[in-house]
Amino acid sequence: PLFEWWASWYDYSINVNWVRKVWTKDHDVCALRIYERYKKYKVCTDEKCVVCKQTDYWPQRQDRVVDLSSHAFKQLAPLSKGLTYVKVYLVNE
Repeated sequence: PLFEWWASWYDYSINVNWVRKVWTKDHDVCALRIYERYKKYKVCTDEKCVVCKQTDYWPQRQDRVVDLSSHAFKQLAPLSKGLTYVKVYLVNE
């Protein structure tokens, strides 16, 4: 893995084609403290994995390695858990 540590979740709106808003509740996107935007990462717990596209840079928090959209996070753990321990891999395309 590139790194492993805690993942959290969030929701926000993004503009698509500057017209309509799409909620992160429907897409597998993420924010990371490092690397470039728009790359894809595979985020895994011991049991499950999800591939997310990095759409945001998130340098403020040092206690978490990735912030996943709620859609991506709930594929790994219940949202009520708040945090889950993950391993993060770069997806080569």
